[in-house]
Amino acid sequence: MIATKDDRPRVAFLFGAGASSMPCTGQITDLVLSGSGVSHHSADLYLLGRPRSDEWGGIDEYVPKVTSFLKYAKSEIGDYFGEQHIITYEDLYSFADQINDCVTGEHDNPAVYEAARKAQANIGKLIRSKPYETRQDWSLKDITRETTNYIHDIVYNMLKGPIQHPHKLAWLIDACQDASLNAHTIFTLNHDTSIESCLRQAEVSFNDGFGEAIKGWRRWNHSGLATQHQPNIIKIHGSINWYEFREESGAQVSTYIAQFPNDEKHDFGMPNEVQQYRPVLLIGTINKLFRYTSGIFTELYYLMYTILKRTSHLVVAGYSFNDKAINNRIIQWLGDSAANKLIIIHP
Repeated sequence: MIATKDDRPRVAFLFGAGASSMPCTGQITDLVLSGSGVSHHSADLYLLGRPRSDEWGGIDEYVPKVTSFLKYAKSEIGDYFGEQHIITYEDLYSFADQINDCVTGEHDNPAVYEAARKAQANIGKLIRSKPYETRQDWSLKDITRETTNYIHDIVYNMLKGPIQHPHKLAWLIDACQDASLNAHTIFTLNHDTSIESCLRQAEVSFNDGFGEAIKGWRRWNHSGLATQHQPNIIKIHGSINWYEFREESGAQVSTYIAQFPNDEKHDFGMPNEVQQYRPVLLIGTINKLFRYTSGIFTELYYLMYTILKRTSHLVVAGYSFNDKAINNRIIQWLGDSAANKLIIIHP
């Protein structure tokens, strides 16, 4: 039998927050700035709902200090960008993350040093502990770390709820079932699981880079993403149901990512310790350039590079083009061939 050339368009999709069926960026930002109903738990996590302090008549010492620092961060960001820029939780996260990297020495950046020094000079006025509070000393490293943890946990809690508008993805299901398209890959910058849920409900098979389920958890193994027979889903910024685990073999210690279908990770009898109790999410703006060079995000970015190499049409929906690394990849792909086509869906 003689193989025939497949002339069908090789299509990939790229989704941003505007194409999500979950709470929008503005809603998450409003809660991040207000801190309404957010409380710091003894497990060092931030939760939504009735403040934990209500249970014992105490006062949450963390949230007011974090929101105070966020107001300062918002003012600094606004001074830089001007009134035309809509400040989001990603801007706020990036501000705190870059300062934390500076004061911890994670990334030596003289350009950020002045911002860190200015924040340090204001820290006493922003974060002043009361005599009755348990924690009296707050360094710039402490408050920037707590700020990123706080934003991370709010994003997770707001995105783990039920899908709000599943009909928004009906066209994607049609595209995945369209036999005239070849090797469709879905790149998404969203952390929620609405795409996976909608495809499962429509009984559309897909590859997400994770292996077979073992006691409810699935280990990252992106080799399955090479298949051409069903859609691939590549979550470039991580997911609310991905967690990092530590694996020990003698003196050697390694880490890996595991996925859980409903976030009940502690009920599956995992043999290894949780390395990080927060899900694996990539949040921020310019700080993402550094994060793409570590952990699973290096693999995810490389997968985008290799898959786009064999893609002829890229359909973009709900993406604000604020991720410099993603933008660079798209620009390079467009320059690879005059035949490559970029299709932007804009309201």
